[in-house]
Amino acid sequence: MKTIKTLLALIFTAALLFFSFLAASPYLTFYKIKQAVDAEDVQALSSYIDYPALRDNLKTQALSAINAELGKEKNNPFAALGSAFAAKGADALVDALITPENIMLAIGSGQLVRGQIQSGKPTPQNKENIKEDAKNYTASWLDWSHMLAHKKGESRGYIFRRNAPLGWDWKLAGVRTK
Repeated sequence: MKTIKTLLALIFTAALLFFSFLAASPYLTFYKIKQAVDAEDVQALSSYIDYPALRDNLKTQALSAINAELGKEKNNPFAALGSAFAAKGADALVDALITPENIMLAIGSGQLVRGQIQSGKPTPQNKENIKEDAKNYTASWLDWSHMLAHKKGESRGYIFRRNAPLGWDWKLAGVRTK
């Protein structure tokens, strides 16, 4: 009888530790991303980004914004043509701008969530902004496999996705800009 209780306690403790680690895993990923940005380690940062998913997410948002703008032109026969050209241009722009270096700069400066991606290198001022900005972020669970890292009081932020249902590997997979 005592061995059954001990075995059940051991199983319960193991399950509790496992699920606690699963719940804490996104915060560990956020910490590692901050370390990579602070160290300017582009390769380490890239390991936490799902580039195809991020590009698709940003292209979808760009296309929605373009269609919303061009949708205001109901009587313009060139609106559909303009929409097609703008969609191709947005695709090419997103593909060109979503590079590891630009993501590092954009995450640190908050440009990515404001839809203001620019290329370049971090400056000393940007580095200070990155450190100060990181203090203002929090995280909210969207569901078991998705988490939103965002500034306190804002709904826009970085969407992270768990790579397996019971995995602790998280990657940046999108951005909520509105």
